[in-house]
Amino acid sequence: MSKQKILNLINHSNKTKIAYDGKLYKCGYYTIDLDDQTYEGQRNNNIRFKNIPFDFNNKTILDLGCHIGATLQHFAVQIKYGIGIDKNSNYINIANTISNFKKTPNISFYTFDLETEELQFINNFFLNSNIDICFMLSICNWIHNWKKVIDFCYNNSKHLLFESNGKELKQREQIQYLKSKYKSTQIINDKSLDDPRQHNRKLIICKR
Repeated sequence: MSKQKILNLINHSNKTKIAYDGKLYKCGYYTIDLDDQTYEGQRNNNIRFKNIPFDFNNKTILDLGCHIGATLQHFAVQIKYGIGIDKNSNYINIANTISNFKKTPNISFYTFDLETEELQFINNFFLNSNIDICFMLSICNWIHNWKKVIDFCYNNSKHLLFESNGKELKQREQIQYLKSKYKSTQIINDKSLDDPRQHNRKLIICKR
């Protein structure tokens, strides 16, 4: 499989009018490495996740709203297993194609709609293990039931890696809800400096 075919798939998926399409970049929304070459996207996870105070070695991750799977790819060499879900079937197809190309069998991707499907069903994707940490990264501005999704994470995992998004008032509401649920909420990055087009997000790790 050629790297160009993966780029073709990504570029095809970027023909949308959503805010996170990354169409101004060669590789869309996320920077990805394919073999020995880096293809620049709008967001760079090497910067985004540089200083997370969590040991990912041999852990299981659930990435809610995983897009093309770049976040789980970033942690694939460390973790035991990872599941990414997204309602966009094009993104899931690309995520699985990249995973096949990069030979990362410990991460899998599935189509799932957080707003219309029963959230507890997600646990069925984890056949032989529990969830060590959930990721909710910059998705709350795009789903109406974000509080219920946070509740699901709280009830099914001890840890949550969360990125706020939306207007300032909306982000304050998101963070306040996290503080009402979790025993510990620590801001890791108060700016999303990995994204040259949008700095106004906060990265937070929560512990139950």
